[in-house]
Amino acid sequence: MAQNEPLKTDYVALGFEKIDRDLHFLIGCLEEVLISLGHEDLAALLPWTGKQLPCDLERLPSQTGLVFSIAFQLLNLVEENAAAQMRALRESELGVTAEPGLWGQALTNLGEVGFTGAEIASRLAFHPGRAGAHGASHRGQTALRSWISTARSTSSSRSASGPCSPLPIPSASRP
Repeated sequence: MAQNEPLKTDYVALGFEKIDRDLHFLIGCLEEVLISLGHEDLAALLPWTGKQLPCDLERLPSQTGLVFSIAFQLLNLVEENAAAQMRALRESELGVTAEPGLWGQALTNLGEVGFTGAEIASRLAFHPGRAGAHGASHRGQTALRSWISTARSTSSSRSASGPCSPLPIPSASRP
């Protein structure tokens, strides 16, 4: 690797480290709660603690399923949080187009095929007659503003009539 080449962040490794750290913490908290409630038998069964499960699976406490359900819900929350954090980190370090399939990339693709900011904004405008349109419209307009702002700052050499031209974005009127 060349000396002046910047180090690339390993988002996958960071994400898995976050999952391990957060899951260990939350399972430890669940274990403390179970012990404080007098359920040491259930606390001993928690996954991801490094403890050996008992060999006699016939005599598991009746609430084992519930405890495993809670543990897997915690795992799901930890994974979703790590994914959101890594997505935000990538976006902050690499820009709004870094994550495939999100607004930033879609808007860039539209700009690359020749749509102007005004044309894109007019299609994202709020239509009061469509139920649920405001949430998606608002997110799209926010992403469009970010995209145009980024395009302005990173490509000041482009012509004023190109796909990234600084055009006013109509504000969504609320009923």
